[in-house]
Amino acid sequence: MRTVRPPAALAMLVVVGCQGGAPSDSAAQTLPAPSSSSSQRLPEPSASTTVPASRRTAIVTAVERVAPAVVTVQTETVERTPIDPFDYFFGRGGSGEQRRAGLGTGFIVRDDGVIVTNAHVITGATQVMVAMRDGKRLTARVVGSDETNDLAVLKVDAKGLPVAPLGTSDNLLIGEWAIAIGNPFGFVLGNSEPSVTAGVISATGRNLVGQVEGGGLYLDMIQTDAAINPGNSGGPLVNADGEVIGVNSSIYSPSGGSVGLGFAIPINRARRVAEDLLAHGVVRRPWVGVSLSAPRSATSALDVVAADAVVRAVTPGRPPRSPASRPATCSCASATASCATRSTGRPRCSICGSVRTCR
Repeated sequence: MRTVRPPAALAMLVVVGCQGGAPSDSAAQTLPAPSSSSSQRLPEPSASTTVPASRRTAIVTAVERVAPAVVTVQTETVERTPIDPFDYFFGRGGSGEQRRAGLGTGFIVRDDGVIVTNAHVITGATQVMVAMRDGKRLTARVVGSDETNDLAVLKVDAKGLPVAPLGTSDNLLIGEWAIAIGNPFGFVLGNSEPSVTAGVISATGRNLVGQVEGGGLYLDMIQTDAAINPGNSGGPLVNADGEVIGVNSSIYSPSGGSVGLGFAIPINRARRVAEDLLAHGVVRRPWVGVSLSAPRSATSALDVVAADAVVRAVTPGRPPRSPASRPATCSCASATASCATRSTGRPRCSICGSVRTCR
């Protein structure tokens, strides 16, 4: 139980008052009578509940459109730890498993319970729960995740859910409003109402390769100074029209808190990834199906002699199947060498770079 102690100055004042004794009649007569103004009450608040139109700003209306579709993503991860034999000796027997709770944010993109969030929010989770804005908790199923893009799609069994309007990230303006909505630090703040922070679009096309804790390729990111804190991951970045333009994913910070350098995945990319995950469970990417290397000079193995590429191998049963992309050998001044192809389909020697008849 916490004990409340009065300030030292107040304690001294009480002691001095007690030691001073009762005031004399003359002293009491010289005390000024309280004025009538000192007993007046503060003005009562206006009885009108109507919000002036001047307070209903673009940020307010944007939040009203998107916030109902923002959810809290709660995860549980089981980590296996080595069992120390001395634990049993000292009566500290255990199973070698440790459960850890995690949290993030997501937003509903379909009224039948499809939710977009960050992949790092649910990576390794053995259980995923989603808390709606009204506090209701639902079990979520991971439809698919893509760690390269740091995006994941969840599904809950529900109908008629509010949906966040999706905008476009192709025409963002540097300096326009950017609103981050999420659940920083989970329910530490007392309820499931999402928190809102506002800033501007600071930059676009930011690349954070090799600079983000946990890895991942954060390319062509949206930079904003809207405060993004732990727990905001996976939440929407919204424009002044109340449209989602990005998925909040990472921050640059020397302290772990927001310093005005937040980054979001463009919504156009997130939309394509989500559609692939819903349709196939994975993100489909183009694959050339060949092993390539640069052609070298006959006099120096370090000198590249052409802008073409040497086809070293073609994966069987995979594209491309054109003869123009086949591994080949040629009769040259040097020993037999692999050949590269130009856009014309004519093979070039990987040693001397000249066009040769391949066999």
